[in-house]
Amino acid sequence: MVLLMGMLLTGCEKELDFKYHEIPAIPVAEIFLTQDGAYAKLTHTTPMGEALDTIPQTDGIITLTDLTDGAGNVSCELIPGADGVYRADLRGIPGHEYMVTVERLGKVATATGVMTPEVPIVDMEFSSYKMPYGDSGLLVTKFEDVDPAAGTCYWLRYLRNGEMWRWKTVTDHGAQEGIVSNIVMLGKIEEEPEDEDDLRDGDLVTVLVTQISRDFYDYLEAVSNDSNGPWMFAGTETLGFFLPAARTTATATFRLAAILP
Repeated sequence: MVLLMGMLLTGCEKELDFKYHEIPAIPVAEIFLTQDGAYAKLTHTTPMGEALDTIPQTDGIITLTDLTDGAGNVSCELIPGADGVYRADLRGIPGHEYMVTVERLGKVATATGVMTPEVPIVDMEFSSYKMPYGDSGLLVTKFEDVDPAAGTCYWLRYLRNGEMWRWKTVTDHGAQEGIVSNIVMLGKIEEEPEDEDDLRDGDLVTVLVTQISRDFYDYLEAVSNDSNGPWMFAGTETLGFFLPAARTTATATFRLAAILP
């Protein structure tokens, strides 16, 4: 569930905060379907210049349906919890197509997507390199390219001690022998870094890797460049996304003594 809250995903060094110019509030739906279950959050946009309002809305109805032939059109409703997060035990099946329906205040929005498979993570480790101002850190994540012939896209989300820290979109361009590598630049290595975003000795970093569609890749790229991004929902004007994707995780502990020369 920590993957979802507030979507504080600082990749490309920006936050995904859904602040927009002076227009009427627009519903925002953030919906994940994984191999472990479904999670969703409903909010609305905030005009520029106002404090960001991330209070979840729990008066909607969110329904997931498996559209794949032979699946029997299995449907389930996501139920909101005390924390404002909607949940369901429906486990996504890679290759199956799903539709999500969001109903609120008499309005309906829908989105569809095909569940992507798990992405095997090969390695995740910290290292260092020399810079004129001192030693700097790197976090290198390597994973298998699940579809080398397709220009496949991936979304990497990094948690720091259980809280969202950074995110990055990558493609398999430049993959070597079927392995995609992603490098996170950590900056100067210091025992007491000044920037709160910098890692401290003992921090636990978790990466979540998912294969995403090209449309979703373009959506995240647009949002990271201060655009609303393409509309991902049909029907009632609704921002946000529906992501049916299996996820894989790996963890590494940041230890200064292990990476300093």
